[in-house]
Amino acid sequence: MLGAGITLVILALIRAEGAGRSVPWSRVGLGVVLLACFVAWERDYGRRKGTPLVDLRLLHYRPYAIGSVIGVVYFAGYTGLVFVLSLYFQQGLGYSALAAGAAGAPFSIGSAASAALSGRVTYRFGRPLVVAGTLTVVLALVAVGLLIRLDDGAWMWAVLAGPLLIAGAGSGMVIGPNLTLALQHVPPAQGGTAAAVLQTGQRLGSVFGLAVVASSFLGALATSHRDFSLAAERGVFASITLVGAALLAAVADMLGSTCGRRRTPPHPQDARRTVDETPPQHLGRTD
Repeated sequence: MLGAGITLVILALIRAEGAGRSVPWSRVGLGVVLLACFVAWERDYGRRKGTPLVDLRLLHYRPYAIGSVIGVVYFAGYTGLVFVLSLYFQQGLGYSALAAGAAGAPFSIGSAASAALSGRVTYRFGRPLVVAGTLTVVLALVAVGLLIRLDDGAWMWAVLAGPLLIAGAGSGMVIGPNLTLALQHVPPAQGGTAAAVLQTGQRLGSVFGLAVVASSFLGALATSHRDFSLAAERGVFASITLVGAALLAAVADMLGSTCGRRRTPPHPQDARRTVDETPPQHLGRTD
């Protein structure tokens, strides 16, 4: 049911890539029904036997549920961006495959450097780190989409190098820290399943995002009589929309956590636990 539902939705989006084609909503509807049946089956199977393929009880942990949403939506925008830029550099500007890869390298360089640094401060800053990363990606990609309209030909790699480097730096602040924050409150016995489900969700997000962004890019390319600059701009802004949805989810989680800490009074048991865990020598000095 999961595979069939995803396939129907993706095929419907792919069919809409060409000019003048409408989305076959009947396939989308059938795919959504199958996905809903899959969720219902997993929930019922978990109640009866306790070992479903996807343990939906993991979504009861708020950080995990929010992290899963952010991961799925962010990977949808991230994967589509790489696809669009690759086609734009090769088919639109005539770059070789090697040159197109080199032109997109600043994004990877920024992501690698940022990931190494942000992994060390994830627990210190928490969700605001992910918010800052997604906001950085959105702003940098807006610059990429606007600069593409300049259509500067052979020197476009230099024009886009700076914004792509900044976008990569923001991406490094999102992927790893979001995974860490999503799993930190999951019980160790469920850690393997939780990580696997989260990774699978990210891959499914990549598939959906690639279909959506590719449809935007190829549809604009067909209707504009192969104006690659316009098509790339449309594809980049489709990616921005998806990354922006991840930003909204991260901001909502950050604000919700802040309000929760302000409104929730300390529990007496928490106070007792704090005293019990105080080192004995400290208690001795206090007495």
